[in-house]
Amino acid sequence: MENYLKKLIGFRHKLHRHPELSGNEKATASAILHYLADTTPAEKYTQIGGYGIVLVFDSGNPGPVTLIRSDMDALPIDEPPLVPYHSLQAGISHKCGHDGHTAILAGLAERLTQAPLKKGKAILVFQPAEETGTGAQAMLQGNFPAHLSPDIVFAFHNIPGKEKHRIILRDGFFASASRGIVIHLSGKTAHAAEPEKGINPAFAIAEMIPALSQLPEKMKSQGYAAKITLIHLKVGEIAFGTSPGEGVLMATLRTRSDEAMTQLCTATEMLVKAIAAKHLLTLSINYTEIFPATTSHPQANSKVEKAAKSLSLPIEKNNDTFDWSEDFGHFTKRWPGCMFGIGAGTEQANLHNNTYDFPDEIIPTAIALFEKLIKNSG
Repeated sequence: MENYLKKLIGFRHKLHRHPELSGNEKATASAILHYLADTTPAEKYTQIGGYGIVLVFDSGNPGPVTLIRSDMDALPIDEPPLVPYHSLQAGISHKCGHDGHTAILAGLAERLTQAPLKKGKAILVFQPAEETGTGAQAMLQGNFPAHLSPDIVFAFHNIPGKEKHRIILRDGFFASASRGIVIHLSGKTAHAAEPEKGINPAFAIAEMIPALSQLPEKMKSQGYAAKITLIHLKVGEIAFGTSPGEGVLMATLRTRSDEAMTQLCTATEMLVKAIAAKHLLTLSINYTEIFPATTSHPQANSKVEKAAKSLSLPIEKNNDTFDWSEDFGHFTKRWPGCMFGIGAGTEQANLHNNTYDFPDEIIPTAIALFEKLIKNSG
């Protein structure tokens, strides 16, 4: 077991050294397949929804069909050389722990080879492009094998700030819905000496910023929890002789349910359209990186709780939906299942912080828990 874990942790460190951004996980997928060359899935599918991989372990006997999913993409964050296996890719690093998630699923594949199922099937999904919210949908709406229909689906995320190995559960919405909104404003350029002859979108954007910041409070009065995070704006170019005629404002919209997201989008669009009209600007709105809320079904949660108790793991019931988003919600929209958390340590840096590093100590915990879920799902 010690050599097995040492090898698996080494694999995690290799992935950490060579991170790839969403949609570009070609070398990551190759590394996974190379590492799992000695495993014995009954079926293996590659290039699913991009660089996704699907492995099917089949007992040959009737029984439950359980799907376990991990994500494998990295983030556009530069990593300082604080660990010997630090990222070798400038401006790219694993700051959400997907290297650890991938290593865990690879370790689970090894366990299912060493100790085969006695009944049912296990479907292991290595998913690309989670960070952009496109990977799950690309797999499920693309070339995901149509004959694979799980009875239940599971995924987990490591949770900094919680003690290592603690299992975090929540019935209902586990992770929030979110999407990026891109607001493009068009006016009319003019000479900087004669700005009154143009229509400069800067003034509309200046009005939109506080108005958008106040919108979540108005949503709260209607019973919806919401957040709007302004992430980018641009007006014109660096040209001191020109009053600009084009502007872009971008923000992330975030709610704790899909219903609330619909309401927030409607309210946001009404607000910015009114301001644009007031300033005689034409406006276009586009959405990107769309994440549905991730739902955890009570029956699936109870299975995780039972498995965790059998392994003597501490359990915590979360009262609130996590504010971050996860595209595993596309899986739980199609099949019953749940996402749960595993504590990554009370001293662990926050997700997406440039000093974050996945804790190797929780790798065997997650593998053991998933193995319990697969073999006791009936």
